Amino acid sequence: MTEKEKEEIIHSFFKMERESRKLSLVKMAQFLNISPRNYWNLENSSLKVQKRTMDHVAKKIGKHPAEIFYPDVIVERIREIKKSDKDFNFFRM
Repeated sequence: MTEKEKEEIIHSFFKMERESRKLSLVKMAQFLNISPRNYWNLENSSLKVQKRTMDHVAKKIGKHPAEIFYPDVIVERIREIKKSDKDFNFFRM
C-alpha cells in the first residue's frame, strides 16, 4: 500500500465517521477536542499527526490508533490470519 493510498483511507475514515454522526466539521472537531483546522487536516490534508494526538482522537472515537492511522498494518495482519486459517483448514482435512 502506498503512502497516498494510506492517506486516502485515513481521510475517508474521518469523513465517514463525521458523516455517520451527522456532525459538521466544526462540531466533530469540538467532539474530538481539537481545532477545526486540525480536524480539517485529518479529513483533507497530508497527515503529520503526533502520537499523543493519534491516541487522543482514537480514544474519543472508540478505536485503537492502529485501526485509524495504520490501515496498511491492519490489512497485512488480516492477510496473515486468512493465510494461516487456510493452512490450518488444509491440514484438518
